[in-house]
Amino acid sequence: MNNSTFTQAQNAYDNKDYTRALELYNDCVQDSTFPLSAGEFGTVYHQIGNCYVKLGNYAEAISAYASAVSDQAYGSAGTVYYNLGMAYAYMNDFGNAIANFQNAVNNQGYRTKYKAYTAMGNALMKSGKPAEAGAVFRKAALDNTNPDPTRALLNLGVCFMALGRSADAVTVYESAFQFQSTPEITNRLNANLGQAYVANGQMQKAVVAFENALRDKTYVLSDSASVDYQKAIAAVSKGTTEIDTQAEGNAAAAAAGMAVGAVAVTDEAEKAEAKPDDSQMSGFDTINNGATQENEPVVSPQTEEDKSFEQWTQSTQQAAYNPEQKKSPGKVVLIVLLVMLLVAIAGGVVLYCLGFGLPTQEMVTKQFFDNPADAKEQVFAQSVSDSKKNCYAAMVSSDSSADIKGVDRNITESTVYVDAKTSTGGTVTYKIKMNRDIISWKIASVDLAFANNSE
Repeated sequence: MNNSTFTQAQNAYDNKDYTRALELYNDCVQDSTFPLSAGEFGTVYHQIGNCYVKLGNYAEAISAYASAVSDQAYGSAGTVYYNLGMAYAYMNDFGNAIANFQNAVNNQGYRTKYKAYTAMGNALMKSGKPAEAGAVFRKAALDNTNPDPTRALLNLGVCFMALGRSADAVTVYESAFQFQSTPEITNRLNANLGQAYVANGQMQKAVVAFENALRDKTYVLSDSASVDYQKAIAAVSKGTTEIDTQAEGNAAAAAAGMAVGAVAVTDEAEKAEAKPDDSQMSGFDTINNGATQENEPVVSPQTEEDKSFEQWTQSTQQAAYNPEQKKSPGKVVLIVLLVMLLVAIAGGVVLYCLGFGLPTQEMVTKQFFDNPADAKEQVFAQSVSDSKKNCYAAMVSSDSSADIKGVDRNITESTVYVDAKTSTGGTVTYKIKMNRDIISWKIASVDLAFANNSE
């Protein structure tokens, strides 16, 4: 490689003359007198990709980065994969973005995997996959190289809120306060925590969290957060500090092990497909027009230097990572998450003993009455013969608006009473007996119920 030309290109890049830098890097590629050797090829194309990003040409940046990672001797392939992912993300191609972020974290030489995990989580959220995103944000929080797990935990809480799991979001948000972060992120964390408290029915705590977010007078609540704040204030003014807003289905989900915190969001999360540097590049998931939005994934603060992809430099390429040089916030997060797991398991055991399961008795009943003929193979216990299944299915008429009047729960058996319309327009009360099937419920028998019947 022509080192003189490369040095001129680097100087032009450092002086933000990206057009000139691009010309000089291309001269390095085309100079047949000084052909690029293995390793140098990746270095130059990495910088060419960075120039294209600075110039807003993401398609050409993708092509350049792809050339860089084709050089197997180049030592910063992980960083280039990260940059590739960010370029695809800027073009709203989240599938390819996720795949390249996964390539980055799979690269043994990539030292700051939390950045790729964070960007991957954002891409998954953009793709409408909050469960998978939650698993990735958890990995970002546990990464020992992550200097600020607060951001990852905040995003994990956002995923739980998107999944309707406000209690888990509260636990994650509360655990994030043990780490130092920027005032902006701390305020946002308080605002998100306030909304999670409202969703969880903890109105007094919600008021305190919202007031903490607004205390330094630099933070503006989003419209949805403002509504929740007023709702919490109104509840507290009426003397109501705790409101039971937890649906029975949520409790059953906890019993089934879904509410285990961040330890395992979904089985699919570990199978998910796989920003240039957050410290040097604004993320694709930006704060809309400068206005903070609660329950949105966060990004690094944007400065003038934040608007470039991670640059190749000799110092960053040769930097050694020593995990003993700093504290390991990931270990603290792991302890918190393990405690969450133990608490959730204990709660699940209690709910199991109270007769909850997943799907719930109500879910199974509704599935049966929605379409008795088609649902009979899914909702009945294995001990029920085919002839009885057919008999029970013929006994009831399809009624998607069937009204469940009550459920007698037990650890192994339950009885559901339901009013359903007949084919002639009348209403009949049925007694559905169910047996426990591990954590779910299955129908054992269907009978007509009469008020004067005795057990």
